[in-house]
Amino acid sequence: MNKNLKIAIKILIIVLYFTLAFGLLMMRLPRFVSDDKLAHSLFYFITAMFLTVLCDIKTARGHFLIFVLLFFFGVGIELLQEYSNTYFHKKLHGKFDFKDVIANIKGLLAFSIMWFTYSFIDIFRLKYSKK
Repeated sequence: MNKNLKIAIKILIIVLYFTLAFGLLMMRLPRFVSDDKLAHSLFYFITAMFLTVLCDIKTARGHFLIFVLLFFFGVGIELLQEYSNTYFHKKLHGKFDFKDVIANIKGLLAFSIMWFTYSFIDIFRLKYSKK
C-alpha cells in the first residue's frame, strides 16, 4: 500500500476516534458508570495505548508528544464542558473538575510506566540476545 495512503488512513482513524471521544466526553456518563475518575483514567490509558500502537511510537520523544497532546485534550474537554453549560444556559455535563484532570494524568502515567518498562526490557533483550 502506498505510504501516503497509509498515513491518510491513520489520520482518518485518529480524527474519527477523537470526534467520537469528544462527543462522548461532552455528554453525561451513563448511570452504570459508577466511578467517573476510574473511567477518566482508563480512557486516557487506552487512548495513549491506541495512539502508540497506531502510530508505531518507539521513541521517548514520540511517547512524550502523545502524553502532552492527550493532557491538553483532557484539559480542553474540561474547559469545554464548563463553557457549554454557560453557552447553552443548560447543564449538559458537569463543570470543570480538576480531579478529572488528575484522573486523566493518572491514566497517562500508568501507561507511561508500562510503556517505559516494556521499552527497557526490549532494549536489554535485544542487547543481550546478540551475545
